[in-house]
Amino acid sequence: MTTPRLVTVDGEQLHVVVRGSTGRVVVLCSGLAGKWSDWDDVTDLLATDHIVVRFDRPGLGSSPAPKSDYKPTVRAEAHRIAAVLDAVGRTAAVTLVGHSLGGFYAEGFARLYPDRTAALLLLDSSVAEPAGPRLLPKRVQTATHTVLNGLSNYLGAVVRENNAYSDLGEEVLDLRRHAPIQAVSVAVAVATGRYRTPWANKWLDQQRVLAEELGADLTIITPSGHRVMVDRPDETARLIRELSR
Repeated sequence: MTTPRLVTVDGEQLHVVVRGSTGRVVVLCSGLAGKWSDWDDVTDLLATDHIVVRFDRPGLGSSPAPKSDYKPTVRAEAHRIAAVLDAVGRTAAVTLVGHSLGGFYAEGFARLYPDRTAALLLLDSSVAEPAGPRLLPKRVQTATHTVLNGLSNYLGAVVRENNAYSDLGEEVLDLRRHAPIQAVSVAVAVATGRYRTPWANKWLDQQRVLAEELGADLTIITPSGHRVMVDRPDETARLIRELSR
């Protein structure tokens, strides 16, 4: 059974969908511009023996626009995941799956809420790198923030996260230094196409480094584009099921 609802977390309304009634709880975290329905095919495969939780971050999918002063941070998103689980009555340790930018948030949750994390899968995850020098002076950043408030809910939410990307990566690196992952099964999966371009080879190398840093197994999913859960729901569900055992 699929149960969609709106829950309120720190004053923000979030669209949450829970499907399944038995088994390990799996939380699916979308990437930049992603929405809950991107995981439909994966959920179809998992919901027979898992409880699958999906939600839209503010302004994305079916969630209303965020507050005007909203700025994404890894810690805030980890807290949001925990609050969503509280709202749907799921307090046991969960399997976290983070796609693309959602990998930052899923990893953040695993580090900040170790007692609530059983396993972590980073699915073609964004790669955290030290941020370069700030190119925009404060007054330009303020003006940009004002413009964002005038954009549509969806576009504004996407641009906010995109603009925060470097800061989010720095935050993940900081958490890796100060909040180690504790006794959690971790896996990294990377998508590749039929042909290996120089960019694709670089991406594969970055994912190998990520897996080594986390002490995780690396799985190569091919052929697949970046939206692995859409292109290869079968392989995505298989990895989640193996990790959730």
